[in-house]
Amino acid sequence: MLTDQTSFKTVRMKKRKQFLHVAEKGTKVITSGMIVQVCATKIPGVRIGFTVTKKVGCAVVRNRIRRRLREVVRLSSDITKLDGYDLVFIGRKSTFDRPFNKLKSDLSYAIHQISKGTAAELSREKKKEIKTDTLIEAVQSVLNSSFSVEQEKV
Repeated sequence: MLTDQTSFKTVRMKKRKQFLHVAEKGTKVITSGMIVQVCATKIPGVRIGFTVTKKVGCAVVRNRIRRRLREVVRLSSDITKLDGYDLVFIGRKSTFDRPFNKLKSDLSYAIHQISKGTAAELSREKKKEIKTDTLIEAVQSVLNSSFSVEQEKV
């Protein structure tokens, strides 16, 4: 991690491809005020992106949520701990009315979870493996129970 503030670099992510890469390969931390998607990279510095879906509200509401998220990130000194990560901040409906101090605490909680390495969700590939394993176990248990019932009838 870089400790020197002058050599630390944050870059805005603007391309859809970058956002999709973080969503696909990374993990996420969910808080009351925001969702933070995280993906480790080999690029020094931090790339940051902000997004809010249309489900949240009209353009005025979405833009205000994005501005609030940008300001929280700008004021945070903990972002320097995440050197070598891509971060996508997703605004929620609660971000609009949430007190600014609580948004700050949400961000510090998310950064703490990321730096600790305990992001809330597994990668999509890992989820697919788990779902497949549980599906196979469920089918095997159903087959085993149906065979034992048929044998009892005979």
